[in-house]
Order: sequence, then structure tokens, then C-alpha cells
Amino acid sequence: MPKLLKVEGYRFFKNLAVWVLAVGLLCMALFLSSDQTDLLLAEETIEGIITSTMKITNLLIVLIVSVAIGTYVGKEFKQKTICYEIMRGFRFWQISFIKTIPCGFILAAILQGGIILYASIMQKNCHVYSLERYLLMYLIICHICTCVVLFAMLFKDGAIGGCLAFVRFTMLNVAALFLAEIILPRNLYELYTTLSPMSQWSVVINV
Repeated sequence: MPKLLKVEGYRFFKNLAVWVLAVGLLCMALFLSSDQTDLLLAEETIEGIITSTMKITNLLIVLIVSVAIGTYVGKEFKQKTICYEIMRGFRFWQISFIKTIPCGFILAAILQGGIILYASIMQKNCHVYSLERYLLMYLIICHICTCVVLFAMLFKDGAIGGCLAFVRFTMLNVAALFLAEIILPRNLYELYTTLSPMSQWSVVINV
């Protein structure tokens, strides 16, 4: 297991797409907050601009994670790397668990680092988010990343796994909340919304 983790870490950090997408997320967030776009002109305060940008960033994170992890894991299946690891005696659950560490926890940390850098650039000396809120953001991103890994490994196809994860955290999430509001009593609906990652993100980012 330690040897497999070392090899997996080497492959992950060598993957240029991960770093390009992470930097792209930061640049997109800065662009959305700049004077070059009229998307957030209704916001008059720096706190309002950051909150509005972070709402859009959530969707960007889901898209980036779905593409990055889907491409990374899909490449492993296409090149038969996972098959070779199984032939060497590793179990499928062990390989899946090892992939969750870089693709789930480390990728989430990289994206969270970009969010902290963005907030630092925007807020300057004004502390908009507390350490607790940054930790909660990281846990939500971890949830998204690990789900993408799970779907990709279960279907043994990065493209299918990435697409399913994107649909799960966007359209399916909205549809589920809509149906829950109609079907469930108010107290159960409020409980359900607290379990939704998208709803949790909206609460955490509000300044």
C-alpha cells in the first residue's frame, strides 16, 4: 500500500491538467470579480462581490473536478494501469482508496488553496472568512472530489463517472430539492437541505 501510494502520488503531481485547471479556477474567479465583466455589477461591497463570485465558483469546482478526475482515472483504465496493479496483487478497493487520497483530499486542498488565495487578493486586510469556514469549504470540496472518484471507479470509465458526478451535483441536486419541497413536510425539507452539498456551500460562503 505505501508503495502504491507513492506511485499514485507521483502520477498525480506529474499530471499537468490538474494544475492548469486549478490555476484556471483562480483566474476565472478573479475575472468574475473584476471590472471586465458586468456579471456582478449589482454588488456594491467587496463582501458582496466575493459571496456572489463564490456561488459561481461552486459550479466551476464541480465542472473542474469532474473533468480533472474523470480524465485522470479514465486514462488509468485506458492504459490498463489499474489492470496491471490488480495483476501485481492489489485489490480493487485498495486501488480505489489510494486514488481517493490524491484525487480526493489533495486535489481538494489545491482547490481550497486557490480559494484562500483569491479571498486574500480580494479582501486584502479584511478577513471575510474565518478558519472554520475555510475548513467547511474544504470538506465540501472533498465530498465532491471523492464522489467523482467513486463514480469513475465503479463504472470503470472516467468520462461516464465525471458526467454522472456533474449531473449529480447540479441538475439532479436541483431536481431533488424541488421535489423535496413539494413532497416533504417543512421540517423534513429543511433537514434535507442541510444535507445537500450545494446548500451547505451557499450557507458557508455567505458573508
